[in-house]
Amino acid sequence: MRFLRKNKGFAAGARAISRRGLVQAGLGAIGAAALPLPALSRPEARIWTLAAMEDFPPYNYYSGPNFIGIDVEIISEAARLLGLSLQIRPLPWPRAILTFKAGGADGIFQLAPTRDRFAFWNMAGPMRPTRLSFAVRADDPRVGAEVAAARPGAGVADRAGQAEGRYDIARLAGHRIGVVNGFTYTPEFDTADSFVREGSIDDLTSLRKLLLGRVTTVLGGAANLRFAADRLGVRDRVHILAPPLAEVPRYVGFRRDAAGDQKSALMRAALHELRASGQVDRILARHGEL
Repeated sequence: MRFLRKNKGFAAGARAISRRGLVQAGLGAIGAAALPLPALSRPEARIWTLAAMEDFPPYNYYSGPNFIGIDVEIISEAARLLGLSLQIRPLPWPRAILTFKAGGADGIFQLAPTRDRFAFWNMAGPMRPTRLSFAVRADDPRVGAEVAAARPGAGVADRAGQAEGRYDIARLAGHRIGVVNGFTYTPEFDTADSFVREGSIDDLTSLRKLLLGRVTTVLGGAANLRFAADRLGVRDRVHILAPPLAEVPRYVGFRRDAAGDQKSALMRAALHELRASGQVDRILARHGEL
């Protein structure tokens, strides 16, 4: 698997390697026992280019010269299952989307589902879920309310804000919420007008704003927020509220044309096999996400 970024390195599956070499992931990795998948019609179809967000830990990110992470491992396993070689283009997320739309990549991962994406793109997957959660400062009154709600015998008033195991965004009225520019969360959150969204380039910046008092709350993947807090050394100063806002599946997107139809069918079947075999869960477990 090749990662297309100047002066950066390469990785395959769980084992990243340096920029001294390339990995052709998966070619010839499966034989007669392969899945009954559509045939790859041309030799060049065995090399796919996928755009990805360059800094989305712990799912994909640089560690020194190596591009690693949970989703890098999942997509690598799918490539090996299909006998493909992947070239990954790590880019800032808005640029990754533009690159895919402009034809600079065959596909893109890891996409949150939206009506427009399912209408205009082939969405293969899901790869794995993201637990969308709100982070607050550890001294926020909502942390105390959450503790009270968890007490044995807690009443209805204590449990306010929990609806069917999901965080009630009505409680966000008047708050300033840190989000990442270009990200899609849930339709309910994305269209709500009772609070202000404060965009940042990444979760680290949102958490910095939280600690400085520039936002009252940060929305993100629970795993992403934990990783960002650890990277900043502020895990004890940040609390992730329960319950989550939602669990959102993540997908690999391809264009709606003949080539994109074929690639999405292949990727969809491979990801289904990885989930059914427990391989996705094993990858998540290795990273402490199960």
